[in-house]
Amino acid sequence: MNESNLLKLGKWILEIGKFRICIVDDEEVYFPPLSLHMADLAGYGKIERHMIIDEKLLTDLIENPRDVVILDIINVCDKKIAKDGLAIADLLYKRTKSYIVIKSAHSYVVGQWHKSYDYIISDPNMLALDFVKELNIIVEDYLKRKTNFYGKILIKIGFFMIRKAKMPDISF
Repeated sequence: MNESNLLKLGKWILEIGKFRICIVDDEEVYFPPLSLHMADLAGYGKIERHMIIDEKLLTDLIENPRDVVILDIINVCDKKIAKDGLAIADLLYKRTKSYIVIKSAHSYVVGQWHKSYDYIISDPNMLALDFVKELNIIVEDYLKRKTNFYGKILIKIGFFMIRKAKMPDISF
């Protein structure tokens, strides 16, 4: 199978599995376009990127849960719907099967007392490749904890095919 067909098949398999990632962070510097582009090249596809959670987005995240939701905990929500990102994390954690990742440039704000998340991004100042490595860790944990057997198989096969198609041939 040639590389472009393998890539198309891998993307199609991930589409069937409807694997989706959503990031909500008011600061573009933490998840810049280059990081999102690198994640796309690594097989994660187009990642939703929002600056703030308003009532419409919150309703959508509850009614159409994403597989992974990465939330900043400060300045990301309309104060009419929640106090902060931790309150949103708590709501999504309790009402959806989304894998909730929280992130803060102010790590002292995230205490052990808060249990409504699955993962904490400990270094918000990641380079693009570090972001992809962190996504790999997040997705592996997501697959272990939040998916059924068939979902795991679809997602793993899809990622395998995409990465195989995008890997350069270095044989001599």
